[in-house]
Amino acid sequence: MPITRKYHLKELMEACKAYPLRSWEKLTFEYVLLRDVNDTDADARRVVKLLANLNAKLNLIAFNPGPEIPYQAPSPERVSLFQQIVRRSLDCFIRKPRGLDIYAACGSSKVWVRRFRLPTPSLVGRAIQPATRFPAGPAAWKGGCRQDCLPHMAARVF
Repeated sequence: MPITRKYHLKELMEACKAYPLRSWEKLTFEYVLLRDVNDTDADARRVVKLLANLNAKLNLIAFNPGPEIPYQAPSPERVSLFQQIVRRSLDCFIRKPRGLDIYAACGSSKVWVRRFRLPTPSLVGRAIQPATRFPAGPAAWKGGCRQDCLPHMAARVF
């Protein structure tokens, strides 16, 4: 992600630790699983280690494949195994996939916009606002994702 050149994961995690939460609140992390890229048992253990000292929960999102996108979705079994590992340490949920039939999920619509030369819709400053006060901010929303996730991991207060 281009935004990671400016704001590194270490800085994001420090901001998460410092973020004031009420007793019933948790930080929510969204993690997009890509087959053979970041869906192994070792990856699950790394995520657990990263989030270990936070009052957090994790939403897993199986990647939504589309034309001209070089990544594949992991199998449902692989997603379930990943969830089982994470659940040993923190709350972990699997996000229901939406928009698969029309390639409208998490950035795949951007490929179609480019392919058919339609104007790219601007999400910044419109109906969707960044869900965090962290550095990712509006710049992270230029990718075309209509959900509240970033291609790898982002934090928001739930």
